[in-house]
Amino acid sequence: MKLKHLPYMFGRKIEPVTYGYELQSFLLDGQTVQFAQWQHPGNTVIPLTESMLTDLRSFLRPGDVAIDVGAYTGDLSVPIALVTGPTGAVLAFEPNPNAFARLKDHFEMNGVTNFDLVPRAVADCESVQWLFVPRDEMLLGTFVPEKAEGTRVEVRTEPADRYVAAFDPAKPTLIKIDVEGYEVQVLRGIQSLLSRPNVIIVTEIADAKLRRAGHSREELHSLLAGFGFVPHTIDVRASRWRKALELCPLPGPLDSHEYDALFARPGSQVFRERIEPVLVPTGKTA
Repeated sequence: MKLKHLPYMFGRKIEPVTYGYELQSFLLDGQTVQFAQWQHPGNTVIPLTESMLTDLRSFLRPGDVAIDVGAYTGDLSVPIALVTGPTGAVLAFEPNPNAFARLKDHFEMNGVTNFDLVPRAVADCESVQWLFVPRDEMLLGTFVPEKAEGTRVEVRTEPADRYVAAFDPAKPTLIKIDVEGYEVQVLRGIQSLLSRPNVIIVTEIADAKLRRAGHSREELHSLLAGFGFVPHTIDVRASRWRKALELCPLPGPLDSHEYDALFARPGSQVFRERIEPVLVPTGKTA
């Protein structure tokens, strides 16, 4: 046992280390977007760029629905809101209260109106759980920590059904999931969405994190396959003159520690119009 673990044995609550923020401005689509960069010494600055919007437009159009599960501070949710526009809808879930406060700030300071923010975690049932927040990374959080160092925050979980019921089932819908190993529980909590015809899912897959939660990458792939979804790798090919987003079909789970995958249903309208144009046949990637 390490000495730094002693406070936990005696029930002492360790408060997270807090850091300030530097407000930065980015020009996107002719609009100035403000984003608060966390001044944690190990933080990587998150640039909001035009190329990010270009990549998002491969899958999103004005008027679409986008659901961000594990929205963090909005580094993806805010650009998504710009792409979907005032006729679209953005629904973002973030249970960490520190990250949720920044998420709310970022939407409000940029005058975004087409959004709904939910300070809860998505799961297959309603419950109260402990979210583990690393002491020196107060904006992150996980239900399945690798190390018991940090502070615990009580958060509520629930299925997403009541939040998405008002959305048109036929509308193209992008679902992004990044929840540190809790992805299978999230998928079970959005099964009403998985049955809709024009859904694209982008998720992080980290087998070690999934296994700490009692699941695996094989189970995640199998669950989505049951709804007719096919996995693809996501890559950006850069040449001297341009960058291009490319997708390549996957036969199944990658034998990789951690990867991002896009799942879509072949034959759907969004697959024909948005996936096929950037699809690279297996074996053709460099």
